Amino acid sequence: MPVIFVKQYKPDIVVGVWKISESLDTLLSLYNPQGDDKEYYDRFLVEKRRKQWLATRILVRQLLGNREMHILYDEHGKPYSPDSGMHFSLSHSGNHAAAILSLHKPVGIDIEKATDKLERVRGRFLRAEEESALDNGNRMEQLCLYWCAKEALYKVYGKRKLDFKEDIRIDLYSHRASSFRIKGRITAGGPGREYLLRYEMLGDYYVVHTL
Repeated sequence: MPVIFVKQYKPDIVVGVWKISESLDTLLSLYNPQGDDKEYYDRFLVEKRRKQWLATRILVRQLLGNREMHILYDEHGKPYSPDSGMHFSLSHSGNHAAAILSLHKPVGIDIEKATDKLERVRGRFLRAEEESALDNGNRMEQLCLYWCAKEALYKVYGKRKLDFKEDIRIDLYSHRASSFRIKGRITAGGPGREYLLRYEMLGDYYVVHTL
């Protein structure tokens, strides 16, 4: 399977991205869902979504050194593993799947293709100061980074009713561009907590994850 990269950012954090080119039958031969996995898989009626779901599971297994990890979903829709104790986050967009795993702390990841859709919905997730910081020279890249960073922090938070615009703040310029790092803050429920995120550019896709 065409894994784009696997990177170990810290001793306990590993990130992987995979470009999905296999047929559905090939993916099913690599990961055959059973039991509650099969029940969840059968909810997806579109082949593309089924392939994305399978790809994230196969990628997680590869990041674990071909070990299996049972994945369930809590009441907020956040995936978790009841038997491994591993923290992880999954994402998919188009023909890409991404995953991040950590031994000790909650993590979040998001992958997205930079498209005009983000321009159309920017008012739903950008604060006034974030929008004013956009540079028309690379506007689509910045919109994509804002979205992915907020989505990654939403997954770290792990609960519903977190407002992307009001409860998550992103500073794209807190680090030099060459460092590929972003600062973010979740402000819901108190003074908030800061996070450091890293991004990767994969053609017209961007992946952002917590560090």
